[in-house]
Amino acid sequence: MTVAEAWSVVERESLLACPPWLEVVRERLALPGGGTADFFRVEMPAFAQVLPVTAEGKLVLIEGYRPGYRAWSWGVPGGMIEAGESPEKAGARELLEETGYRVENLHFVGEYGVDGNRGCGQMHLFVGLGAKRVSEPKLDSTEEMRVHLADVDEVKRRLLAGEFRGLPEMGSVAMGLLALEGMAGQVD
Repeated sequence: MTVAEAWSVVERESLLACPPWLEVVRERLALPGGGTADFFRVEMPAFAQVLPVTAEGKLVLIEGYRPGYRAWSWGVPGGMIEAGESPEKAGARELLEETGYRVENLHFVGEYGVDGNRGCGQMHLFVGLGAKRVSEPKLDSTEEMRVHLADVDEVKRRLLAGEFRGLPEMGSVAMGLLALEGMAGQVD
């Protein structure tokens, strides 16, 4: 078996489809040593998240009820990328809807997978500079969240205290903070 053939999908079966939110798929993959094995994917839409920063250096964060955790969690604004929408536009739209803030400059941090074996969507992360409140949040009926302004030290304390409950929330704020450190003095 060639390298190109190893890990290729030889059979695919949809087990559950709930568009646009998720599809559970069984894939039979060709293994490098010969034979096959079943892997299960949870295919979910890509999403964008933005770590917004005000001119005064405050981070604009959300605290929302997360049904998957059955708990409240701190996080960065974000959500699903709609069909035909760029990750940047989705991030800016979600930021405005969830917080009422706009940013002057949006800087791409990276694209990250949620689960290496099962998929679960791709996250596009941005840092937004020059965040200003321009309206009230416009939440969906399925959203309950509060907007917080916090300095970097408070965010780090909350991160270490487990108040960012999920890996996407933790990863977004941690990678966003690292990106901000790398930008220091490079952007206005």
